[in-house]
Amino acid sequence: MAALEQQQPQLAQLQFEPEEHGHLGYDHQELEQAEQAPRFEYCEPVPEPLRCPVCNDAFIDAIMCSLCDPPTTFCRRCLASRLDKCTRCDNLLSRERREVFDNPVATHMADTLRVYCRYRVGGCHWQGERRRLGEHCGECSKRPSVCIHCGRCRAFEWISRHQDRCGHRLVTCTACGRDNVQARCLKYHARQRCARRSLAAERDELKEILSRLQARDPGLKDVILEISSELKAEARELEIAEADARDREWEVIRVFGSEGGSSGQFQNPRGVAVDQEGHIIVVDYNNHRVQVMSHDGKMISKFGTEGSGNGQFKTPCGVAIDQEGHIIVADMRNHRVQAMSRDGKVISKFGSYGSGDGQLKSPAGVAIDQDGHIIVADYDNHRVQVMSRDGKMISKFGTEGSGDGQFKNPCGVAIDQEGHIIVADESNHRVQVMSHDGKMISKFGSHGSGDGQFKTPCGVAIDQEGHIIIVEYNNHRVQVMSRDGKMISKFGSQGSRDGQFKNPYGVAIDQEGHIIVTDQVNHRVQVLRMPRVLDA
Repeated sequence: MAALEQQQPQLAQLQFEPEEHGHLGYDHQELEQAEQAPRFEYCEPVPEPLRCPVCNDAFIDAIMCSLCDPPTTFCRRCLASRLDKCTRCDNLLSRERREVFDNPVATHMADTLRVYCRYRVGGCHWQGERRRLGEHCGECSKRPSVCIHCGRCRAFEWISRHQDRCGHRLVTCTACGRDNVQARCLKYHARQRCARRSLAAERDELKEILSRLQARDPGLKDVILEISSELKAEARELEIAEADARDREWEVIRVFGSEGGSSGQFQNPRGVAVDQEGHIIVVDYNNHRVQVMSHDGKMISKFGTEGSGNGQFKTPCGVAIDQEGHIIVADMRNHRVQAMSRDGKVISKFGSYGSGDGQLKSPAGVAIDQDGHIIVADYDNHRVQVMSRDGKMISKFGTEGSGDGQFKNPCGVAIDQEGHIIVADESNHRVQVMSHDGKMISKFGSHGSGDGQFKTPCGVAIDQEGHIIIVEYNNHRVQVMSRDGKMISKFGSQGSRDGQFKNPYGVAIDQEGHIIVTDQVNHRVQVLRMPRVLDA
């Protein structure tokens, strides 16, 4: 800052050529856009010498008024928005009269301030100099992008994976050569509508054409082509209607796991999370271990044995993935949290039995906020603690009870796009949405089996649309809720068939938007697709 102050008197003596338009280099269109100029989220508070007196933010394209003593510095756009009137000396400034000049030192210093990515809320953790922000945002994997097939708007990295697998993309039927079949319709088309699926189908199609010809005037060639086009259009409409009907229903994508202690088997799986590579991390509660599974249910790695040593567990319960890909495990009966690498090495750990700050009683759920803090559902202390990874307590909130902001056995926790903490308040049979400082923003749910009611909600997750996904232990189902507590959809019943549950516990959302549920007493994991009408 001292360098900036030393350079200002020297800059005041420089001579400048007038701009081609306007006093300060802005035309009418730019003046209209001045109020819409992009703002920045700085990593640290902006130093006072670099703050513009108009916008109270760091300088952008700084210029100085030479009539003030000492000269006053503004953003070019801020002075333009005031019609070139200095806020300090109240004079109308003109570059032609040498009353205003550029301040490249202030501009450079402001450009070197560190800022967050504009898509931080979408999960980007980039930090860098402000002048590099535009270059980064143009290549950021979290920048918004649109699927050319279905029109969904998601992060670029999601769209780049999704677009080649989108159900609305057009493919060609290899049997009949039709090139406008939607991919999601192809199986139905081949089974029900394809004109080349069998000789009988070809005969039936020909009969239909001939029957329609009888009702028309001669001119067979043109009529046949017209009818053939009509039949193909009708077939496509039927295919799309069939696919749309399926899209309105829940679908079980895959089920994996069985009871046991071998690789890929489970004993009461509880917490579940999805890492940046799409692997499914499952906490194997009564096997006292963690298993890393591929998306199709094959075991990639596992770690942990029963015990209290480093890397050992006693009935681990909750799991989350931090920004560096570490696996954060709520080690329930060891009353601690361990941060692990995927090959089972302990990165850090914290917690001991007790009710003091940073102590835990049966931690059940964990989540990672946008700042990398670990949110812990302190189950038997009836509270939530916000911790740094090295075990320092940053904040805590909650006491035992049923009032607003109180809990009875908080279990699952999740972070929404606005940074709010979503808590599954298990024994109060409700969900509470909390701020980081412990203020209750909203709540919903009551004891029961009706829509929007709960029986021991355990797992909670947030999908890409901001819906709150809740797993109910004793209602044996999944409910999709809006943040204000309206039930959007539900799925599941008690049983052992695909799509049924016995005391489901944990839930996570993968990159494709599928819902992953640990089906505890069935000793398995189910991957579900919820109705697409919810996330279209």
